Amino acid sequence: MELERTLRVLEFPKILERLAQYAMTDNGKALCRTLVPSDQEAQGRRSLDETEEAVVLLTYLGSNPLIGFHDVTEYISIAKKGACLSPRALMDVAMLLRASRSARASLCKERDNTPLLISLASRLTVLESVESDISDAIIAEDEIADRASSELYQIRRQIRSANERMREKLNQMIRSTSFAKNLQDTIITMRGDRYCIPVRAECRANVPGLVHDQSSTGATLFVEPLAVVEMGNELKEWHMKERDEIDRILAALSQQVSENADLIDRNLSILSTLDFIFAKGMLSREMECVRPKMNEEGKITGCIIDGPLSMDIALYKEAAEEKGALNRKVAGDADVLIFPDIHAGNLVYKSIVHMVNCKNGNVLTGTAAPVILTSRSDDCETKVNSIALAAVVAEELKKNK
Repeated sequence: MELERTLRVLEFPKILERLAQYAMTDNGKALCRTLVPSDQEAQGRRSLDETEEAVVLLTYLGSNPLIGFHDVTEYISIAKKGACLSPRALMDVAMLLRASRSARASLCKERDNTPLLISLASRLTVLESVESDISDAIIAEDEIADRASSELYQIRRQIRSANERMREKLNQMIRSTSFAKNLQDTIITMRGDRYCIPVRAECRANVPGLVHDQSSTGATLFVEPLAVVEMGNELKEWHMKERDEIDRILAALSQQVSENADLIDRNLSILSTLDFIFAKGMLSREMECVRPKMNEEGKITGCIIDGPLSMDIALYKEAAEEKGALNRKVAGDADVLIFPDIHAGNLVYKSIVHMVNCKNGNVLTGTAAPVILTSRSDDCETKVNSIALAAVVAEELKKNK
């Protein structure tokens, strides 16, 4: 609870949202938003190494080497139960497999400076046969390729042939002068999955066949002529065979997913982690971040850290006592003040310089070398102090290298 409050005060969730903007997928964004600081040195070091390697690759390649993918956890679970996946679900699985193959090809190169990313990407399993079988069979969410199977190809050839025969027969009928006088219009239309012609209601007896619909006024009946009813029945049978064959194809593809479910699930986890790592790398580049040095030797000891605190409580015991805050660890005894951002720090700096005439020197640390940071209104003494302080910090940096 205390950590959660501290992170909220530090506006850490806002940083995570900014990080999540660089993730390509929902899974990657979720990992970004659940990131928490680690108190384990090994874990912290690994996280920094991953980010540094991502920056190296992004700089070398010029862009994110990953391609998009969807969360297929639900589809994997369905397939493992033996159920048939929809074309949309299978397309998402194929997209994930394509992303896995692409990531492995892009990251598993002979590089000495990205060992963690290479190790992670090398665990991706390439299932090219499953990927190609799905991609070759499914053209779109509502379209299965003719070549998905030889049986489907033959069935659809029969469907096209049956359609052509029916349209040819109906065209012969409506072109007949004697027959056309029975029609409201000389066209062929569809009612459901049956071919019909628009017959005048009063001429119904002259056109034997099945009535499938009528106009809103009742003046027109949509009749399937008896001469093509048997052809229509044959066409319907072929469509039923087509549906059965498509179901068989989808079931076979779903079975392949089921057989490789654990590998696909692992690929999803690895790709999500890679998406998260490259999001860190892209944010690091955008903010021009420098890798921080970890306290490996334990030199920073005996520190008491507390906050957030108002300045009066941090600096004056009287104020802390008046506000009932003497129980705070550093109440009235703060040696170092850390401000939430540069604006707050600058406000306090200008106040103590111009209102209290405080003597000071200004140096920005945390960079590769100390940066002298003075205000245009600083006097010569302040600028000299800043130079001297920067020299001292630089000397200490040299000793610690």
